[in-house]
Amino acid sequence: MFTDRGIYKPGETVTFKGIHWNLKNGSYKAFANPYTVTLKSAYWGDKNVYATIPGTCSVTGGFHGSV
Repeated sequence: MFTDRGIYKPGETVTFKGIHWNLKNGSYKAFANPYTVTLKSAYWGDKNVYATIPGTCSVTGGFHGSV
């Protein structure tokens, strides 16, 4: 998973993309199912959830979204 750039200012839209494959019995298979991305604080003890973004991976395992 990656974003379009490293640092954002408050109020800017974060756009992300990724690929999800599962390794089973020595080979990879695309994860073509629903997913959820949850944005949380990185600070110890902070349990805030800032956004939850649902989506579905494509047949090749790709996904993308914005928040």
